[in-house]
Amino acid sequence: RAPDVTAFARGVADSATNDDRAFSRECTLLYEAIAQCRRERRKLIYFSCGGAVYGPFDGPKDERSPLFPATAYGRHQVTCEAIVRASGVRYLILRLPNVVGAPQNPMQLVPNLVLQALRGEATLYRDAARDLIDIADVARLTARLAELVEDETVVVATGRPTPVVDIFAAIERILGTSARVTVLPGGASQRFDVRRLLRIVPESTFDDSYPMHL
Repeated sequence: RAPDVTAFARGVADSATNDDRAFSRECTLLYEAIAQCRRERRKLIYFSCGGAVYGPFDGPKDERSPLFPATAYGRHQVTCEAIVRASGVRYLILRLPNVVGAPQNPMQLVPNLVLQALRGEATLYRDAARDLIDIADVARLTARLAELVEDETVVVATGRPTPVVDIFAAIERILGTSARVTVLPGGASQRFDVRRLLRIVPESTFDDSYPMHL
């Protein structure tokens, strides 16, 4: 549907890493993709991390929210976004929440919760909540946004934060497990304002059972 688009999905997958070599590798690949897009007059889509770029921030996050990344990964993502914007190529930056779908890095949220459920022991944070979106929905919305906008940053999320304790309970129901759960105080809520996405793609709505049917 978008033969003149390059979607860059070769970035660092572990948001907890501090490995400068991993960050350097992504930057090298990104510069190569930009050079190709410049030669072939292609549009570049860059997938950024909707949580890490903002850092600690109360309230729903949108495209105009201030960026105060608290991790090396978040700072790296902000740098990559700036590289794309300054590159001179047509671009679309998509900030994503927690994307769900196989295959996934075992360090990411849902696979990690599955491993804890299977292990029979889990540690969760009482106030932690995450916006989960299916990779198939990300692909569908990316294709549509590629047709409609360029030189923009768009938050692609459901706008529905789900408590991590509820996500874990759903995983246990699916697996038929019963883990010993320790719930600690703290944790951040991942809330996104998706009004801009809905203005561009009005059909990007999610039914009431989302994300628990993923």
